[in-house]
Amino acid sequence: MGTTGGSRDQVYRVQVIQAPKVGSMGRIRKSNMEYLVPFEQLSRKLQQINLMGGQVTSITAA
Repeated sequence: MGTTGGSRDQVYRVQVIQAPKVGSMGRIRKSNMEYLVPFEQLSRKLQQINLMGGQVTSITAA
């Protein structure tokens, strides 16, 4: 039987918009990034993205 919260064996696709760092010179440009993350590492990866100033736009099963 499956769970509604997701499977621990599954890999997730995390899509992120990364804003430029404050005080950076040059053109201001956001970059789109995508990570494939196993369930066991998902929480840690989301914390890293947050610390880097990224904004998660989507999390889906890969």
